[in-house]
Amino acid sequence: MRHSPGARVGTALRTLLLALTIALVAPAVCAVPALAGPPDPTISLADLEAKLAGGPMDGYFLTVVGGASQDPQQIPVTLLAVAPGQTLDGALILFEASGAVIDKAGGVASGMSGSPIYVDDGGVYKLAGAVAYGPEGGSTLGMAQPIEYMAAMQADFPPQSVTLTLPRPVTAAGRTLSKVTITPSRRAARRVRPDPGTMVMAPLTTVTVGGLPAASPAFRKAAARLAADGLDAVPGGTAGAGGGDFQTAFAPGVSIAGMYMTGDGWGGSFGTTTYVDGDVVVGFGHPLNGVGDAGFDLCNAFVAGVWSGLFGPEKIFAPGALAGTVTQDRSAGIAGRLDVAPLQVPITSTITFAGRTTGSHSAMPQWAIDSPDWSWYADVGPWAAMLMATRQDYLVGSASTTTEVVVSDGADDYTVTLDNLWDDDYDVISSATGDLDTVLDALTVNQDGIAAATIESVAFSADLSPVHRGARILDVSVPGGLRTGVNRVRTTILRYGDPQPRTVTTDLTIPRGMVRSGSLWVSGPGGADWSDGEDEGADSTGPQTVADIVADLRSAPRNTDLQVVYAPERPLVVPPPAVYPIAEVGASTRTTSALTGYVEKSTGAMSLRAPAVVRRGASARLRGVIYSVAGNTTVSIYRRVAGGTKYVFVAKVPAVMDDDFEARFSFRTGALKADTRFKAVWGGDEQSLGATASRLVRVAVLPR
Repeated sequence: MRHSPGARVGTALRTLLLALTIALVAPAVCAVPALAGPPDPTISLADLEAKLAGGPMDGYFLTVVGGASQDPQQIPVTLLAVAPGQTLDGALILFEASGAVIDKAGGVASGMSGSPIYVDDGGVYKLAGAVAYGPEGGSTLGMAQPIEYMAAMQADFPPQSVTLTLPRPVTAAGRTLSKVTITPSRRAARRVRPDPGTMVMAPLTTVTVGGLPAASPAFRKAAARLAADGLDAVPGGTAGAGGGDFQTAFAPGVSIAGMYMTGDGWGGSFGTTTYVDGDVVVGFGHPLNGVGDAGFDLCNAFVAGVWSGLFGPEKIFAPGALAGTVTQDRSAGIAGRLDVAPLQVPITSTITFAGRTTGSHSAMPQWAIDSPDWSWYADVGPWAAMLMATRQDYLVGSASTTTEVVVSDGADDYTVTLDNLWDDDYDVISSATGDLDTVLDALTVNQDGIAAATIESVAFSADLSPVHRGARILDVSVPGGLRTGVNRVRTTILRYGDPQPRTVTTDLTIPRGMVRSGSLWVSGPGGADWSDGEDEGADSTGPQTVADIVADLRSAPRNTDLQVVYAPERPLVVPPPAVYPIAEVGASTRTTSALTGYVEKSTGAMSLRAPAVVRRGASARLRGVIYSVAGNTTVSIYRRVAGGTKYVFVAKVPAVMDDDFEARFSFRTGALKADTRFKAVWGGDEQSLGATASRLVRVAVLPR
């Protein structure tokens, strides 16, 4: 692909800037595990455990309650016990919170995770850890992450549920506990059936998806994808709430957000800052996603208040100003850097609905959109834009879309532009981003030998309508059956709201030498893989480049393309391929409807017998067999007298199926005066294509 000098200069500059950024930032990022630690006095886990042996210890944690003040408030706590862990980190700290804020909220709230806990150690308040886990539904009890683990940011937090046994039973919150089960999500916590002396706790945070109403199929789709990764999702504010200007200095107890997307469509997890060390911000007390080295956006967070939400008490957040990058997502929490500027990919959307055009803007961290685990979240931007334009939770109807993705392989920029039509009788909004999914999946999946692909921008436009523009594939036929050369394949489709089916004709060429027994498929978007993986034409050229993938995407069929594929049977003995082609052949036809469904039929087969010679003026008996039929059927008989150029219809005769699913027919001709060729034509049925067979009957003057 050729590019203008300007495009090459732009790419070169971006590559140079990125290389300089990596060179300057890499030493600082690598230094994160060796942090100097929190500036406040701390108490070691060993000292804390020894002191708790003499009884509970009083203290407080700092967190933002919200509203007019975004300053952290002190929440009284009592540290009860150290629970020796079965994790590589070692242990968690059981605590009980109290006071007016906790009473009003109904317990320790989601979003308080990361809140630094200070304990009174002989009159000196020392940093012991951070709020991390709590039971679903709300409770005054919680588990804290020891501060020494957060400073170390050890990376091997097991993702499965882990049960921690307390050194001795503890009575708190009206019950006696001997064990605490820690799960990676609240969804996982609901599946645990604990013993009476066991309390189940989960991380005190969720993924907030902004711009998608809770009742929308788009939100349910995003929540299901997050749940597959073990993450709980809750709906955030309406479109336009993300990317706010709220900004404050990070300090212990100040709210913090790790964001997957900002803008009109947004999403991420909110928690609390545990401590700040120079340009390093540490918080959460548990993993965001546990991915290790990361590149999420680090943002301020505005707290509107605390209330009882879907999973119990939770803070009501809105993302604030972009502040830096979450570079570490480890077992004991997250570490962000204020001196590492985030690299963001713009996602712009232009939506037309009911005669009005609405523009929208979101952005994703480049680290996330380039990841096969997170690129799917790019859908949230266009989803939020379409919901904002329609002002409704879902839309039954159609969408005409253009999806444009600019990608770089480090040397050149490539633009993939796909135009498509979507129709959905459930919600076209959540399905209209299918091309974006296809492009990002193809460019971000880890393929052998592929050059690194960097997504640079996404532009999406859609013309939404409540009018359906879909069609269902009903049937396929080939008049007279498949033959060598050009075949007129007739596909019957039924368009939405149309009382009469329509026929779409596609020319399919069968090369000379190809066997004419096999299967014919017609399908809508994407086609299907009808091969058994042994085609001689299979790609064996090695790894693909970004340019190769871009070329494949540009030539891929659209939802309006009717795909026709013939797959010949493989004979038991395969002659040389040059003489006997066995690879599939295909063709396509573009329609004006978004197609759904497919039809497969086997090629028909029929034989016809007749006397080779009859006496002049006598008749002949034709006998035939149709192989593999679905039931009784009919056959049309035609004749062409010697010297004629056209077949003439003679009769339609019944063909009766026997126990072997073969249909037999016979026909007595009239008096024959000249050589005549007879042709039997079967139109096919619901499982097989039609077939044609012919036989020449010669007429002679024979002695009586």
